Amino acid sequence: MTALHPRLQDPAVLHALAETWQRTGSLRLTPLMTEAAARKVHAALLESPFGLLSPEPGQFRYQFWGLSFTPEDVVNSELSSFGSWLFGDVVRLCATITGQPLTPTPDRKLLSALYCRGCYLDAHNDADGQRRVAYVVGLTPDRWPAEEGGHLEFLSVKQGAVVVTERRPPGWNSLDLFDVFDRHPLHRVQPLLNDHPRRVFSGWFYGEDHG
Repeated sequence: MTALHPRLQDPAVLHALAETWQRTGSLRLTPLMTEAAARKVHAALLESPFGLLSPEPGQFRYQFWGLSFTPEDVVNSELSSFGSWLFGDVVRLCATITGQPLTPTPDRKLLSALYCRGCYLDAHNDADGQRRVAYVVGLTPDRWPAEEGGHLEFLSVKQGAVVVTERRPPGWNSLDLFDVFDRHPLHRVQPLLNDHPRRVFSGWFYGEDHG
């Protein structure tokens, strides 16, 4: 059974995370779950079939391998348990940190993404007027330098040039959150130049008034 790491049940830790969120609208917390739970979810992903995702020419560009499912319909019991936990305990955790009521995506779909050599995510923001908070659950045990790609980069435009304002390496048992309703951060994942797989779950949480 997936469970929050005990550290995230400490009121002092939650208070500190909430202060960071109010100040920056963005944070990474780790560990997210118990180590045993993280290893079980990672093992379940290794056994699951992924398909290559890439848009038609002329659209927003990305390329990675993906696995999309709902907790109620997926065959793998470990992924089903993880999905239900993400849409339950983790949503409540994020609501506590951000100070706003949050709900899962209306279709209850989860996307697990696998970045291999050549995979990338072009610069974009996630704003659509309904998404509140973007999340990325990191399940990548390997580490490599930013020059080899595959890092989550936040960007800004200064004097007509795009500059990296923050760079987060692939995380293990981590949760990245960032505000996509008020702040609209531009972000990307540079093309991966090595053979280390980057594994994440990514998506958005919505407000309770989302219809």
